[in-house]
Amino acid sequence: CARLVLDSLVEQELAAQAARKAGMETDPGVVQALEGAKREVLARAYQDRLAAKAVAATSDEIDRYYNSRPELFSARRLYTLQEFVVEATQEDAQRIEAAVKASKSAAEVSEVLRKAGLRSQTRQVAQAAEDLSMLVLQSVSKLAEGQSTLISLPGSGLRIYTVLHAQVAPAERSAAQQAVAAYLMSERKRETVAQGMKSLRDAATITYQGAFAPASAAAASAATTLAP
Repeated sequence: CARLVLDSLVEQELAAQAARKAGMETDPGVVQALEGAKREVLARAYQDRLAAKAVAATSDEIDRYYNSRPELFSARRLYTLQEFVVEATQEDAQRIEAAVKASKSAAEVSEVLRKAGLRSQTRQVAQAAEDLSMLVLQSVSKLAEGQSTLISLPGSGLRIYTVLHAQVAPAERSAAQQAVAAYLMSERKRETVAQGMKSLRDAATITYQGAFAPASAAAASAATTLAP
């Protein structure tokens, strides 16, 4: 594997040398690509410097996060779920929601969908709490075995989850501490970069032209052009 990487680097260097000898460094397309790569590297370096200013979470902050997410830690469960992906509108979701939540099994959910005339695909998944999205976890963590929840996703139809089995498997604070600290640091880096970029945007004068111009400005420009 290391030899393949080395051979690839050698070929890359040979091709780069050949391109320089051929005068391709001045080719407009190459110049544009080089400037784009340089801009990307500089932007990433600046954002990495911003991220480096993030401060690690304290022990108290880790404790507070741990206690605020029992579904992930103290009340963590291992789930076996029946997932239904349903072709449905928001109105369909409202129409069947009560019946889905009243169902006591995946079979009853299937019957609700059949009677409603809704098409669906279904599969069984086995996942730990931390492997589910927070949206799904916050819903299924409140359910007993046999119960179902309905989640409407704008532009993606409807998801229904039935808890087939849920095994309690708490994550002790000592075991979760490192993961929580890493997560909080990642979030703080993201927030620090976002704040830094917002400051740059607020201080800059940015003008959008053409199709990206604000509607009012574009309309004014068109009116001026059409004026006699």
